[in-house]
Amino acid sequence: YGVEFFKSIFEKKSPNVIDIGANIGEFSIYCANRNSNVIAIDHDKIAYQMLKLNAKNYQGKIKTFNFSISNKSGVDKIYYDTITGGTTIIKPLDVSNYKPFNEDNFTPEKRMVATSQSLTLDDFIDQNEINFIDLIKCDAEGAEPEIIEGLMKNASKVDFIAIDTIGERNFQDTTYDVVKLLEKRNFKIIRNPMEIRSRTVIAKNMKIN
Repeated sequence: YGVEFFKSIFEKKSPNVIDIGANIGEFSIYCANRNSNVIAIDHDKIAYQMLKLNAKNYQGKIKTFNFSISNKSGVDKIYYDTITGGTTIIKPLDVSNYKPFNEDNFTPEKRMVATSQSLTLDDFIDQNEINFIDLIKCDAEGAEPEIIEGLMKNASKVDFIAIDTIGERNFQDTTYDVVKLLEKRNFKIIRNPMEIRSRTVIAKNMKIN
């Protein structure tokens, strides 16, 4: 995720990090080990169980949430690909082999569809009374534009964003759309995977020193 571009945040006393698409928590753990306060969000019910277990080892430094981040608050469909970590709110091109999610009979190899509560980042930030976010890391399996669309009034509270944009929206990348949305929110793109070999767009809020 290009940590070298925002490593200065880990020099702070207790930086605040939101990890969207936390999966089982690898990046959350990386941040918690650097004295960060981490909010780890993943909507995959199976991966979330491991995320919760991993978070228990960090004495409250990692708070976990099991819902989707989207461009609207309400209910979204989610399409399961737990075995690769690719569970997403983006409808696959072919859904003919997807079956209703059943947690009792679930195996990662099965293609399943379920519903999930969803929140915009704006609503999540408001509901949790978050005043400042040093870093948002996002790996949303193609739903990156929707997530940034849901960050409007609270964009000024976010310093850095690192967001994976390559090839996961039905095999298409979302780099162009994400860059345009971030620039509209006063972020400067400091790494762009179209220019540097990488999967991740990294942006810095121009209004925060």
